[in-house]
Amino acid sequence: QRAVEKIAEPAPLLKLLDSPSKAPQSALIARLATLLDAANFDSEQLEQVSGQLKDDDQRYQLILNLGSVEARLALLSQLNNQRHLADLALQANASRLRQQAVDQLQDHELLEEVLKASKNKDKGVYQTAKAKLTRHREEEKRQQQERQQAQELCAALEAHATSEAVHLYQAKFEALLSQWQQVQKTADEDLVHRAQQAITASQERIRQ
Repeated sequence: QRAVEKIAEPAPLLKLLDSPSKAPQSALIARLATLLDAANFDSEQLEQVSGQLKDDDQRYQLILNLGSVEARLALLSQLNNQRHLADLALQANASRLRQQAVDQLQDHELLEEVLKASKNKDKGVYQTAKAKLTRHREEEKRQQQERQQAQELCAALEAHATSEAVHLYQAKFEALLSQWQQVQKTADEDLVHRAQQAITASQERIRQ
């Protein structure tokens, strides 16, 4: 512990963090944070340090130990671990950190957790989490509607392919085909295969 506290440069601390060592990681991270804070947010140095950290766990621990809000925000922008982001959205002691953490959070279950925990505690985090979840639900609903429409159009193409009616057969087929092309990207592989078979059959009837 005392030896770690006497290390005056980030490089040997990073080397110890990256290799098996008896030195406790918490002490190495704490000392690294002290050196970075002493540099008064040297963005170039912080970028070099962040690039050499092994994983998001180390970045998260460094964020917790740093005093500089600017340095913490810079590190936070590189954080991808959803659990860490949710924890920071709820527990960080600076509102800018909490807001950026929830902005980066994508996991919908964790957003639900943050929404419930931040209600009546952090208006900004609560509103952001609520807006993101609302957009997610609307997107899910839209995708479900598109999948339903794709199923209905596939069934209509199949029915048309076997239809006995010849009046305006080609015009109706082209209308169905145009609608199908707009939604086929949302259809699963089996549905696309079925629709293609119906399209081929209809085209052959038209040719004949």
